[in-house]
Amino acid sequence: MGRQDWADMLRAAWHLAQARRVLGRLDPRGFRLGAAADPAPLSCPLAPAQLDRMSRAIGRAARLVPWRADCLVQAEAGRRWIAGLGGTAEIRLGACKGPDGRLDAHAWLLCGGRVVTGGDISRYVPFA
Repeated sequence: MGRQDWADMLRAAWHLAQARRVLGRLDPRGFRLGAAADPAPLSCPLAPAQLDRMSRAIGRAARLVPWRADCLVQAEAGRRWIAGLGGTAEIRLGACKGPDGRLDAHAWLLCGGRVVTGGDISRYVPFA
């Protein structure tokens, strides 16, 4: 990894820590899903290469940090990182039926219609 990769990974770890802290304070009893998001993607001022670097860094850092950094934490970390750069991104939540028949929930981050965190979301149906 080069110098930029290490810098990105450190930044990702910072945002993962902040996301975990914020999400850890949420009271699930008061949590409500909002109205369905507008299907038209928000514009994203960041270049695709920058989003790719961000995605890789968050994924790498999430595997290395000593706390839980699941899909929702990664999505919130990416949202915070993009917001810090002056952009806007949307966290989407969805679910699918897993191979064992149980509900499999997932979170991903979209910026300009592009998936930044969350990987392959093709099997998930977004919550309305």
